[in-house]
Amino acid sequence: MKRRIVLSIFIVIAAAILYFLQIGITLNDKKLPPLASFFSPFTGFWQNAEGTNISSKNISLKGFEGNATIKYDQRGVPHIFASNLKDLFFAQGFVTAKDRLWQMDISTRASSGRLAEVLGENLIERDLGQRRKGLMRAAELTLATWKKDTEGYAYIEAYVDGVNAYIESLDADSYPLEFKLLNYTPEKWSVLKAAQFYKSMEETLNGKAFDLENDHLVQTFGKATYDYLYPEWNPKQSPVIPDQYSSNPLQENIAPEAVHLPSLLSSGEMGYQDDDTQDFLGSNNWAVNPQKTSKGKAILCNDPHLRLSLPSIWYEAQLSSPEINAYGVTFPGIPGVIIGFNEHAAWGSTNGSQDVKDYYKIQWTNDKKTHYILDGKEVPVESYIETIKVKDQADILDTVKYTIWGPVMAKDSRGNDLAMHWIANDTTGAFVWKTFWGFDKSKNLQDFDKGASYFGHPIQNFIFAATNGDIGLKVSRLIPLKDKEAGTIVMDGSNSSNAWKGFVPDSLNPKSFNPERGFVSSANQHSTYPSYPFYYNGHFNDYRGRYINRRLAEMENITVEDMKALQNNNYSILAEDAMPVLLNLVQREQLDVKEKGILELMEKWDYRFEAADPTPAIFVEWFDHLEKLTWDEMTAIQATGPIRYPENWRLIQLLQEDPLNVFFDIQSTEARENPNILVTRAFKETLGALSDKLEDPNFSWSDYRNTSITHLARIDAFSHKMVKTGGFKESINAVQSGAGPSWRMIVEMDETPKGYGVYPGGQSGNPGSPFYDNFIEDWAKGNYYELLFLKNENDRGEDIIATINLK
Repeated sequence: MKRRIVLSIFIVIAAAILYFLQIGITLNDKKLPPLASFFSPFTGFWQNAEGTNISSKNISLKGFEGNATIKYDQRGVPHIFASNLKDLFFAQGFVTAKDRLWQMDISTRASSGRLAEVLGENLIERDLGQRRKGLMRAAELTLATWKKDTEGYAYIEAYVDGVNAYIESLDADSYPLEFKLLNYTPEKWSVLKAAQFYKSMEETLNGKAFDLENDHLVQTFGKATYDYLYPEWNPKQSPVIPDQYSSNPLQENIAPEAVHLPSLLSSGEMGYQDDDTQDFLGSNNWAVNPQKTSKGKAILCNDPHLRLSLPSIWYEAQLSSPEINAYGVTFPGIPGVIIGFNEHAAWGSTNGSQDVKDYYKIQWTNDKKTHYILDGKEVPVESYIETIKVKDQADILDTVKYTIWGPVMAKDSRGNDLAMHWIANDTTGAFVWKTFWGFDKSKNLQDFDKGASYFGHPIQNFIFAATNGDIGLKVSRLIPLKDKEAGTIVMDGSNSSNAWKGFVPDSLNPKSFNPERGFVSSANQHSTYPSYPFYYNGHFNDYRGRYINRRLAEMENITVEDMKALQNNNYSILAEDAMPVLLNLVQREQLDVKEKGILELMEKWDYRFEAADPTPAIFVEWFDHLEKLTWDEMTAIQATGPIRYPENWRLIQLLQEDPLNVFFDIQSTEARENPNILVTRAFKETLGALSDKLEDPNFSWSDYRNTSITHLARIDAFSHKMVKTGGFKESINAVQSGAGPSWRMIVEMDETPKGYGVYPGGQSGNPGSPFYDNFIEDWAKGNYYELLFLKNENDRGEDIIATINLK
């Protein structure tokens, strides 16, 4: 991306200066200013400009006793060949660091609370928050657990050695650009950093909980009102597993798996984000059996929805040794293919969305908070001193108190101290990478089931298809055994009976292998119908899964092109459910001529969130205004504690079935409103809010949503703004302003599987490389690349542009 660097130089300067001011870096005559070194012709950013060619070379690495061959295709994807797994993972670590070293560094710093160390004092509070969640300490405990598996640990060590071999090959002029811009140097990779990356993944995928919001709502409105407004089951839901259950297997002498409370007394979270930004997380996957396809071959599809960032969370690669030959996407920092395919099978994943983070009120026995009550006895806390290093400042010390439940790190709306029991701080089932290594060499459903059994958390919906025609899906793996409604609000931490009772045994986890309906699918909805014998709660999607299951049930003679169209489908069942209700309730006699004209436009809408259509923007604004008018009672109590609105499906249901509900009344007016009045007022407010935009004949849904793919350091010159694409968070193509399908993959299970994929980024993490963002345009248009799967290192040589030999 030499062109971008040269032509955008002044933008880069401005962005850098603003960023330095933001993070508090002081420039003075006692040291070389960061910008001076950044613009040095010898060591600065000029050294990071890359051409379009990757150079073939032989590289001799100290400490590497094996051999590995890396073949790069025209998209910059490495195809790595080695004589054994350790050498393969070493080479993977080397190659990944070559393209993504700064991303690996910053993502683990974010998870472990070490950003202020390199970015300055403005990141102190964020670092403190990460330490108080227990993520740094949890990574240390996870590391100790990994060491017990000597074979698996050796594989991660090999990857770490590969990363460090690349780091040791660098000097100041070859540091990745962001290290120069932010004025710090790379540090050695370690297995602990790999554990920290695992915790960042956990924070992303299972860091969400509504205990504090729910508790505040119950305290304000009462339990009966809360239960009425916030039911846990949507009667229109189409769950992951369509089976009904009739008995509780644990009553048949099948023991639950043990739970280990995350207390640290005995020791004696792609991309990253804070808890309150996680509502976008989701994914889709499905597989159809040979009887439903035109070629008589199973097809598997997966598109995980995560934050859209540059560099991308994913790194594409092929890994080949005598043990495996797998192609797909990998996590920068971890060995193995995470989502992909091999010569016999394909696999993918979506998030399970069960609630695995609960809060407990602590009853202290003294003002110093050194002891608390548990089952009528005084129990001491463990105080752990966290050291926060800050760039150009003295260290900050913070004391985190740990209870049997976990760290004390929050308060409820009444000011009570709360301890957090979060599965991310639990070491049970921690060696999750064995699952993916198992998938990488899988051939059949038995291999798939075995691989999934190694998994712990975050809970995933793993999907599988094989060349023999088998398809399957399994919810894996550690679903907490809770009493009914446990974990929906803050619980009493003085009573150990409020703890989880264990985990659902692996043999009883929901799964569907070769179902009669001919397909399996998941989209973050409920795993099961309420008849499932084990209670669980969570934050489940109500719309994408319904539409996927509807379409797959309807479709026959399916082709790869059909699957591409389905992954890029912009239709929303939320709009399908809501629009007829809104149109029926709006008071047309209260509208002027212009408003009636726009309402007619809404009546003709087909519920598709197409990029160029302004209608979806009107719908989203209309529904948002209606929510605020209806739930003004919740908004009014935000000053005293966190809140959340009832789910969209419940509002639609109440509009239809309970129009006299007291919440359909605006508290600030003397009149008694009803749904007709609220819907009409919301429509008028919407047209007022969008009045300027609606005057523009080019105004579109894509403009309104404003999708951006942002650089991890928030540097605009290295980001993509206003990406033109359709989609909506409640459509299969779940593109949002800063999140969406992070990898689209389709695999047709032919005699040799044929894969197609794309992600919104590029292979290189270097903004000066032509491989930095070259996939984005095709991703936005819904295009795919045929994935180059090599049978061996001599296969399809005409598609290879460079070869690197590691010795």
